[in-house]
Amino acid sequence: MIVLQKEICKKAQKKKDKYNNPTPPKQGCLFLHSFRKKIIFIKNLRNQFIAHIFATDLLHNKPFLKMRRDVFQALADPTRRAILVLLASQAMTPNAIAEEFHSSRQAVSKHIQMLTACELVKQQQQGREIYYSLEIEKMKEVDKWINQFRKMWETKFNQLDKVLSTMKKQKK
Repeated sequence: MIVLQKEICKKAQKKKDKYNNPTPPKQGCLFLHSFRKKIIFIKNLRNQFIAHIFATDLLHNKPFLKMRRDVFQALADPTRRAILVLLASQAMTPNAIAEEFHSSRQAVSKHIQMLTACELVKQQQQGREIYYSLEIEKMKEVDKWINQFRKMWETKFNQLDKVLSTMKKQKK
């Protein structure tokens, strides 16, 4: 990608050299010549800027790499959480899921695609239909991570209960 960026910069430099050394102006049209030079300079600057944006966009976005989605990003959406609740009871087709939400199949498919990318849902082909079901092992990993916070909050609530009960005893 760095080679691509260097090539783009070289092409822009060639254009810059071409436009910075135009043929000398004819007698009497010096104003028009300087105006043309300014327009050419602005166009050249714009082209360099666009080339830079294009090159850096390719470098940073890396569209050729498949980005793995974050599980918690998928769980943050209430619609996807509701889809997971539906799939916990039974495997369903995208059409059946879409009927439950009164939304289009395309919208549900995007949500399912996100859940599949996070490996929270797996798909199984049965004849012409594709059935989606919950991936239990991945949900266990999420539960394991959340469990550490659950224990922390339980101890904090227990401490709060103790403080409140001692305050009640002191008032009596």
